[in-house]
Amino acid sequence: MTDEELMSQVQRGDQAAFEELFKRYDRKIFNYFLRYLGDEELAKDLFQETFLRVFQFSKSYKPTTRGGCSASFAAWLYTIARNVYRKQWGREPVEERMGESTWKILEEVPTPNATPQQARADQELVEKIKQALDSLPESQREVVILHKYQGLSYPQIAQILGCSISSVKQKAFRAYQNLRQQLAEYA
Repeated sequence: MTDEELMSQVQRGDQAAFEELFKRYDRKIFNYFLRYLGDEELAKDLFQETFLRVFQFSKSYKPTTRGGCSASFAAWLYTIARNVYRKQWGREPVEERMGESTWKILEEVPTPNATPQQARADQELVEKIKQALDSLPESQREVVILHKYQGLSYPQIAQILGCSISSVKQKAFRAYQNLRQQLAEYA
């Protein structure tokens, strides 16, 4: 069953359908917040607020067509998550909120059977990637997180950000180009 079909059932009061949607997106939404905040407790709070709003506003969900692409449940959900995040943090620059553990984007699991030298090299690469991501402008960083780490398509990201698909593609191109330049010695 698609997310949109499940959401239709949620709108009719089906609790099991809501639970299924929750299962499909709980880790994704939690990780979305964790990647921005680097704080598990804050991420949990915003995660809970997001799903509370999904439940509260389920009747307002309409899988309509916007700008030539359908408004998927995922885009609607991430729009709610983004709004919850912005309500909590306003327009304060991300850099002022970021701590040492902010970019938990990569799984920092050692390579199996890695030598101590390889483990150090892996850790160095993780740190360089974190630094490169931190250096991106917020709008580019947001596109990378939504695309690369949340697995959303450019049309979905455009819906979430309220901009054109070409604008999203342009931000992604610039972000990935910037990351490639900064990480060229590791490629």
